[in-house]
Amino acid sequence: MKPSLSWRRAACGAALVGLSACNTFFNSGLDPELSRRVEARLSTDERLTLEELAKTPPQTVDEALQTMQRQRGAHSLKVPALEDLPQPAARVAPSAPQPERLRLTLAEARARALENNLYLRAALFEPGIAATYVSEEEAKFDDLIFANAKYANKDWPLLDGDVVQFKPPDKQSPLTGEVAKLSVLPQESRQLEAEAGIQIPLRTGGKLTIASPLHNKRSLRHVPSDQYLSALRFSFSQPLLRDAGVAANVAKIRLARYQQRITDLQTRLQAVRVIAMIDKLYWELYAAWGELDVRRQQYEIANQNLAMVKKRVAEGLSAAIEINRAEIGVADRLEALVVATTKIRLTQRKLLQALNDPRYGLDTPTLFMTESAPLLARFELDREQIAEKALAGRLELLEIELKLAADSTK
Repeated sequence: MKPSLSWRRAACGAALVGLSACNTFFNSGLDPELSRRVEARLSTDERLTLEELAKTPPQTVDEALQTMQRQRGAHSLKVPALEDLPQPAARVAPSAPQPERLRLTLAEARARALENNLYLRAALFEPGIAATYVSEEEAKFDDLIFANAKYANKDWPLLDGDVVQFKPPDKQSPLTGEVAKLSVLPQESRQLEAEAGIQIPLRTGGKLTIASPLHNKRSLRHVPSDQYLSALRFSFSQPLLRDAGVAANVAKIRLARYQQRITDLQTRLQAVRVIAMIDKLYWELYAAWGELDVRRQQYEIANQNLAMVKKRVAEGLSAAIEINRAEIGVADRLEALVVATTKIRLTQRKLLQALNDPRYGLDTPTLFMTESAPLLARFELDREQIAEKALAGRLELLEIELKLAADSTK
């Protein structure tokens, strides 16, 4: 009993040592400094405050015009302020009947694009897939509890055996020289084999197994018997060359985590690019509507000029050729008005393609009108601060750092 008890104590002690070794070498995380930077960047807002990067306070258009007037002096031409200029509030489309109009703010355009953009929808699946890869690699080191059982019922008939000759040690025995034929008697036995245990993979590449097998055998004929065998099994294996060491075994986990961070950055970068594209198209549509207002006013002024020229020719104050010149001017302004209207349709088509709103097709008769007004201001930016902020905040540069770290892990 003492050897068996000592052996079991040794097995339990070795198991505890293996478990502690597993916990010690559990660290398979990324570079702490790089991981902290990635977390900080992902939690940072994408908003850029230009006032903080400007050398001087921002200057609006009205303030710039007033500064120009003071610099030119009192005899310079007075430029009216923005509020005194004709406002594009009453925008009139050149076609009739009037199509339906929809006012769209910049925030609404961004929200619709983020919700309906197919490229972004596909990119949103990537973080979940990357997280699954990390879980898959980490699961290779999870403890495995196993159990198996086998039952057999054997019924053997009478079997012929060998012909033997007895040669007992005692030569005086009556069996000396006797010849006999052996036969295997009919037997019926039932056997049950079961085993349960735990298998612990280690970060060093080794494997620790603790199991307890149980064997039961029952013989039912001739010499009945019922025996039980049980034990405690312990095994430990550790490779010495290939796949040995913590670094080699946790490398795949680190690579999966690096790839997960890269995927997170790529997904956020995709969202930023979608928003940037929407902003660009939105302000292009705003500029197209502004250009249409200008062309409409020019067309109205050309018509007024034609009426005035006809009146002067009728009164004999101008030559008749001036009517032709005025009509050519009206035709040019009309052409510019048609081009501006077509530009609105083309720009709106690009915006609808980026929004991917199922309620509005590319050929919808609805006209989208921009409701958000831009903030026109002049900023004198600090070049060095902009460069530092770009190097610290560009997602592409951080993605390259993660790829280099992953390559060094390989």
